[in-house]
Amino acid sequence: MDTISVLALTYQRPNALERFLTSLLAAEHFSTIEVLILLNGNDEISEKILAQYAIRYSNITYMSSPRKMRGAARNELIQKAQGTILYFVDDDVLLAPDVFSVIINTFTAYPYVDIIGGPNLTPPGSSVFQKAQGAVLGSFFGTLWMSQRYRAGKRIAPASDHKLILCNLALRACVFNAGLVKFHNQMVCAEENELLITLQNNGHKALFVPSLVVYHERRNTIVEYCVQMFTYGRGRGQLPHLCSPLFAIPSLFVLYMGILIFFRFNELYWYFPLGIYVICASIASVYIFMREVNIFLMLYTLLLFPLTHISYGCGYVIGKLGRRRRMQKAFLKN
Repeated sequence: MDTISVLALTYQRPNALERFLTSLLAAEHFSTIEVLILLNGNDEISEKILAQYAIRYSNITYMSSPRKMRGAARNELIQKAQGTILYFVDDDVLLAPDVFSVIINTFTAYPYVDIIGGPNLTPPGSSVFQKAQGAVLGSFFGTLWMSQRYRAGKRIAPASDHKLILCNLALRACVFNAGLVKFHNQMVCAEENELLITLQNNGHKALFVPSLVVYHERRNTIVEYCVQMFTYGRGRGQLPHLCSPLFAIPSLFVLYMGILIFFRFNELYWYFPLGIYVICASIASVYIFMREVNIFLMLYTLLLFPLTHISYGCGYVIGKLGRRRRMQKAFLKN
């Protein structure tokens, strides 16, 4: 019979960690689950919280480690896990009560599948600004096919790394056997995409399961949100695999905007793509308004759409440039 190991990292988010642990305790079949949490850096407040839970619940174990990249930290957790299914989550998610039942039932129903993931939704009670983030991320105009990560779906479907995200991702432990497959140790973000591409290239099947739900806390400020999008773009740019040209579109948009600002063309046709962008963003925001019936939320989305694309585009360029420098250094060493 399959058993589940929940694997999470935490660092300097004690309030989020408390909420995560509370949702974990409330989940069905919690007592049968192994929980491994790695404290990724010196954080006395979080360590005190983890120690209290580890004393009260025998199936919760925590480890402390010097600060390291997230991929390397998760590889350390994988080595300690005993479950046949490894369920990766973030320390700022809230688990749906039936999450473990969904995981077991899905892997039982689809024995040929090694990877499943589901959406991360905006938590109930979030601010209007946080709901706007979720609406933008869940909009096709905002994030294209990756938007399915951020909205509730209806049908189980085959999935690529575009649809899956590491804050809500379950894999059969056997894919990591003998340490031949693991997370990249040096990526700032998107380490799950690199892993998923490798696994799927080797024939492992993945499914997107809409009922496998977690609620993921959104950012509190515009700056925090832009940093998050920049990091996402940078991580995607660092991927050693060839990426779809679609991921470069935000970077081309940034380049185009820079050209407009720097050269200040008088010819109207230079502004035609910008006009198309504004129209598309407006249509997407109006659609969100019709669904949510909140004028302030709509106004936030009009701001967040360009900020999302610009931040992601800048991060993607930085990620690509950083990867190129690493490749040049490796070539010179050889």
